[in-house]
Amino acid sequence: MALHRSGRDFGTRELALLATVAPHLRAARVRIAAQSRSVSPDALLEGGRSAASLARRLPITAREAEVLARLAEGHTNEGIAHTLSISRHTVVRHVEHLYAKLDVHTRAAATRVALGALSGGDQLDGSTGSAPEETPDCFNSLRQ
Repeated sequence: MALHRSGRDFGTRELALLATVAPHLRAARVRIAAQSRSVSPDALLEGGRSAASLARRLPITAREAEVLARLAEGHTNEGIAHTLSISRHTVVRHVEHLYAKLDVHTRAAATRVALGALSGGDQLDGSTGSAPEETPDCFNSLRQ
């Protein structure tokens, strides 16, 4: 979640509140995206099967597909690194490569592509013919 405050930083209390609500916002983002694509959010939680499907349907490597599946589930880079037993830096590089290969600039857009691929939609942008929506600024810091 991107929150901007001119003139001063957020306090400890505000950052703690954000840390508390961020996982819920990520889960809501996945549910909303899944509903708009007619894909069950549980489809993203199938782990290996989702990653294998993504690797087959998108121009990405198997490891990038594993990262994309977990990214679409709302995991942070640190969480992805821990789950896949790789460094956070490696996750960052995989995410950079995913953005370039999928022609997206945000985690939300990458999630949309993943959902589109899993639902059988257009495999490069996850759309159904309409122009892709831009992610509101308030979600940009969910990139982590």
